Amino acid sequence: MLQMRILTPKGLIFDKQVDEVRAPGTKGEFGILSGHVPFVSSILKGVLLWRLDKDQGTFEVEPGFVKVNEHGDVDVLVQNATKMT
Repeated sequence: MLQMRILTPKGLIFDKQVDEVRAPGTKGEFGILSGHVPFVSSILKGVLLWRLDKDQGTFEVEPGFVKVNEHGDVDVLVQNATKMT
C-alpha cells in the first residue's frame, strides 16, 4: 500500500491509502506501486489516477512535483488539483 497525498498552496485536498498512482511526468506517464524506490519527478498538467482494488479516481492536476519516500508515501505537490471522478 501507498499513502498518497495531494497538496496545493490552499492545503491538503486528498489523503488516502492506494495500491497504484499514475502521473503525467515530463518525460511521459509513469506509475508508482508499493515498494517503489524513493524519487522526485516533475509532472505536467494532466490527469493523475489512483487505484485501490477495483476502486479508482482521477484528478486534473496543474504542473508540479511527485515525491516518493522510503516509506511508500507519495506526495503530489501542485498549484491546483480538481477531482474528476
